[in-house]
Amino acid sequence: MDKIIRVTQGICDNEYNSMSEAVAAAKQKENVYKVKLDLINGKVLKGYQFNGSTLVLFFANDLYAVIAPGQNAVNFDVVPHKPRIDVLSGEQDIYLELPCGTRIVWDWNKILDNFMGKQIAVSPSDQVLFIFARDGDEYLITFYVKYDDPQKQLLYISQA
Repeated sequence: MDKIIRVTQGICDNEYNSMSEAVAAAKQKENVYKVKLDLINGKVLKGYQFNGSTLVLFFANDLYAVIAPGQNAVNFDVVPHKPRIDVLSGEQDIYLELPCGTRIVWDWNKILDNFMGKQIAVSPSDQVLFIFARDGDEYLITFYVKYDDPQKQLLYISQA
């Protein structure tokens, strides 16, 4: 049986006075993360763990990217030791139900499995992360909030 989780949007779009202001905000975040991004971008993804709220990516150079919801943005860090997280099973079909009644498939495992063994790159905007593989599709990482438990945030990966 399918599992349905009612959610609301986790990120409220930032408002800017101009396109150049929006680009500058994204560039500022990229500059903050530049050293960390240089450690993993272009490296082969050799594994991952996901618990619904936190995604840990394992790279061939023995570094780990930790991706999780933050304050109105997706947070990103690179660490030398693998964090311990409980792993979410990908065996059951799960749907996220938006307030309008639309249901979207939460197929994180199929997307992440497609990145395995490939060189990948992560690119932050001011609020979300983009992830893509060499010669592959680009995906967006954002998050939703559980409707009945606002403290529970769920990462969502979709094609950009």
